[in-house]
Amino acid sequence: MQASLPPSPRFGFNQLVGDLEVEITRQLVGNVLALATLPARSEIAQARFRAAQLRAAEATLVLAAETRKQFLRAVAANEQVSLVTRTDGPAGDTEPTEARMRLRIERERLARHMGLWDDVDYRLPLRVPSLPARIRSIREAKEQALQHRLDLRIARLELDALAKSLGLTQATRFVSALDLAAQNRYKSTDKVTADSVSKTKTITNGFVATIEIPLFDFGQARVAEAEQRYLQAANRLAELAVNARSEARQAYHAYRGTYDLARIHQKRIAAMRRLAGMRDPTQDGDRAAALPLPEPAPDMEGWMGRGIKAIEARRDFWIADTELAASMSGAGPNAVPSAVDGTRL
Repeated sequence: MQASLPPSPRFGFNQLVGDLEVEITRQLVGNVLALATLPARSEIAQARFRAAQLRAAEATLVLAAETRKQFLRAVAANEQVSLVTRTDGPAGDTEPTEARMRLRIERERLARHMGLWDDVDYRLPLRVPSLPARIRSIREAKEQALQHRLDLRIARLELDALAKSLGLTQATRFVSALDLAAQNRYKSTDKVTADSVSKTKTITNGFVATIEIPLFDFGQARVAEAEQRYLQAANRLAELAVNARSEARQAYHAYRGTYDLARIHQKRIAAMRRLAGMRDPTQDGDRAAALPLPEPAPDMEGWMGRGIKAIEARRDFWIADTELAASMSGAGPNAVPSAVDGTRL
């Protein structure tokens, strides 16, 4: 906003008083060079402002992704509590107590992510969502990473702003300061003779131009500095593009791997359920909670352990899904501030 406004003029006032004369000078000074380059500087400022907006959006997406991952951890802890409390373990078993402790810890972490006071009560879902029937392809992940990542859009805006800044620096390399002042001068002189006193008044108007002479520096240093900043931004954009595809592939491998692991645990639970004639204790609903486990329970400790692993596998898949989505938007765990953020234009 400030860069889009014309430069403010400066007002000068000078008064000299002698024995028989008074001289008053008034002048209004304006930066002509700043006024002439206002459109270019305004475009640069708009690009930087847009980049700042995208950085704020990127920070918001990072927080949203971290909050969702913590939400999934809390829901998984809640489902584990439901599982161990429905499963009768041996006397003195510490698993229910440990599960409740983990749930309380995960809820507090989630409350911090959401910015909730301790007196705000909220309810968690009973279970982690089921696995999807279809998962994303790696091609889709890489394409979206290059098209929608905010850090790439920020880097492009910064590169565009630096290109315009370089052009402005080259255009003003020989003249970096040009001021023009409108001047008004009033002079009053008293002439004293033996028998009279006469007063003479003179008013003059004119202008004064001030220009900086590049006697020792013809602007090469400023131009070289601007060129290096531009090259730095261009290399940074290329680095981000390479990293974007790599991060998308890395996130996809974790996404696909956790999906396969979750499917394996799901099949094992289903097989154990068929062998024991039991309902899957990791399934939610009133019927699952109401159905008692058969007596005597076959390998109850192993059943509960596999149920907990199945819950954790589904949790890990959805966390990987969140990280994959974040890597495609530039808000993944490797998101860092732009390397040329705050560069003087």
